[in-house]
Amino acid sequence: MENAAAAAAFLESTRGNILLTTGSKELAAYSGIPDFTQRVYAGCCPWMPRWRPAAQQAEAAHIIAMQGPFSEEMDLATLRFADAAWMVTKDGGEAG
Repeated sequence: MENAAAAAAFLESTRGNILLTTGSKELAAYSGIPDFTQRVYAGCCPWMPRWRPAAQQAEAAHIIAMQGPFSEEMDLATLRFADAAWMVTKDGGEAG
């Protein structure tokens, strides 16, 4: 999908937990998802000014404040932690 609004619209009609790895700036676009605070796990930068907005929108226990890039093993562990049926990523360029 091309943007957060399109991804959020798609996810509104799904079931299961969602792991957002797009950062805190994109989080508001997903807030209309039914059961948002129970279903959404948000990955964001651990630097406080970056994750503070996420903490105001998502369940605190659902905020994953870690700095990437991550290994495949870490990605799989995070998916298991969130019990995620869906994972939303963004194009991080060559480094991502």
